[in-house]
Amino acid sequence: MKRIALLAVMDVLIGVLSVGSAHAFDQADLNRLRTTGSCVSCDLSQAYLIGANLIGANLSQANLSEAYLTGANLRRTYLYRANLRDANLSGGANMYQAYMEGTNLSGTNLSEAYMGGAYLYRTNLTGANLSGANLSGATWTDGSKCKEGSIGQCLK
Repeated sequence: MKRIALLAVMDVLIGVLSVGSAHAFDQADLNRLRTTGSCVSCDLSQAYLIGANLIGANLSQANLSEAYLTGANLRRTYLYRANLRDANLSGGANMYQAYMEGTNLSGTNLSEAYMGGAYLYRTNLTGANLSGANLSGATWTDGSKCKEGSIGQCLK
């Protein structure tokens, strides 16, 4: 029942937020994400997912480049080898315990994102904006753990 309610809320939210976008993304992929909570290897580039509740979604190898994910809830989201290059995850996006091994986050705005416990091993953060991002307990790109109080940078 909880899953159905979550998918219903996500369906409405993503539907409303995708209106007026440049449609660089594949609408069938967006529909698949809405109905199943999963979109492996899909194209969601430039999609408007602002404030979207994507808790536990499987977005493995998805193209989310230039997507608008400001304030999105990506808690425990599976983003293995996803492409989030130049995406906007600012404004407190929740990425708690997100699995992002091998993900491309180059040039991404992660300012103020909550990334506690996130798995960032082998993730590309070149040019990413981490100002104010909470990295406490995250597994860093080299496999080391970030200490509690890691804000804006990984303290080892």
